[in-house]
Amino acid sequence: MMLSFILAAVVGVPAPPSAEQYYSQAVDAMRDVPLPNYATYDVHVHITGLGFVLTREPNGRASIGLTLSGGKPDATFPAAYQKSDDLTSVLTPQGWGIVRSPIFDPTWNGIEDWIRYGFGGRSDSATMPPLPTPDANGLPVIAAVRAMGVAFYNVSDGGAATCANGDPAHRLHLIARKDPLDHPLTDAVIDERTNRFCSVRFEMRQSIVAVGYTFTTELNIADVDGASLVRSGTMDFVGRAVGIGVKRVTMTFAYDHVAFPATLSGEMFPATR
Repeated sequence: MMLSFILAAVVGVPAPPSAEQYYSQAVDAMRDVPLPNYATYDVHVHITGLGFVLTREPNGRASIGLTLSGGKPDATFPAAYQKSDDLTSVLTPQGWGIVRSPIFDPTWNGIEDWIRYGFGGRSDSATMPPLPTPDANGLPVIAAVRAMGVAFYNVSDGGAATCANGDPAHRLHLIARKDPLDHPLTDAVIDERTNRFCSVRFEMRQSIVAVGYTFTTELNIADVDGASLVRSGTMDFVGRAVGIGVKRVTMTFAYDHVAFPATLSGEMFPATR
């Protein structure tokens, strides 16, 4: 990188962006992509180490269960997203139910929720992300910029990479400056064609006396009719405890048959309590 800057100064060629600039530009590019008002899609889940259970509770919310018995390793079900209240709903055996987990939200808001809240998503007590407000220049200030901004990370160059669709890309490594559990982004791959993220990776690890865990999530992002959406992902959980050994659970998920209807049926988003 230093040689590039020296050569640029000698021959008068603009210096390439730094890793921090590269990252900030990608965050801005993702922010500028409009969110769909509505989206429908099918979710495919495969899990090893536990079984998967999806049900709707009496309060109208969907419940995601990971269990040693009674669950299945594979599941496929319809899902829907609604921008107006940033809600996701899934079709369970008991009917449509609201779910807060970002695993079923393929939008940029879902990516932010991965960073802020992890697999479980927003709790009832969590403050909803603020609505965009204009800055002095009349431009919207989005919460994702603060959650993922370079102020929280040291960013370094990771070299050339390739997006899942084959586009040439650039990889960046990130290390939280403090509070790594609150800022778990460790890697970002940026599509050189669009300057948007095509992959992000989060890692959370913690040890308390003789018990610890490592939780990693990787999301693959691609363009769908002009929208940047998560198309697939992997979650890997490794728990460690003295006297118990190691327990590993891996889940892969993917979204397909994505559509952007003009409206959604009211039954897809039942009232919750």
